[in-house]
Amino acid sequence: ATGRVRELEEELAGVLHESEALIREKEALVKEVNIRAQELVDERAENEARRRSTNTEKEEMERQLYAITKDREEALAKFRTERNQWSDQVRVAKLKTSKEEAGTRGKISTLEAEVSSMKGVLRDTQGQLDRTRKDLDRARAMTTGGGG
Repeated sequence: ATGRVRELEEELAGVLHESEALIREKEALVKEVNIRAQELVDERAENEARRRSTNTEKEEMERQLYAITKDREEALAKFRTERNQWSDQVRVAKLKTSKEEAGTRGKISTLEAEVSSMKGVLRDTQGQLDRTRKDLDRARAMTTGGGG
């Protein structure tokens, strides 16, 4: 019986030794699982921080794009308004110039007609002057020749 107890004690010691080994292995696996779980938690936190940062950057870029687009649209609207004003001013100036040019052409035509008429009057007057001189020269010649 003592042999059997000894045998059972040895068997029990072996089982205890195997159990301790299994417990150590289990503890090592639990540590490994905990390390992996922490890595996963850290990675998820990192990804979430990156996502938030990306979203913040995206929102800032969208705000900047909106501001730039708004400024561009306002500048374009201002440019169009100014261009339309200049077009109107050019149109009015062309119309005014056209009317003034037509008026000037009319005045030039009138002046040319008056100059032409005056030239005719001058020719007639010159002709009368030439005839009067000839008549005067004849009259002098008669007076000088007839009285002497």
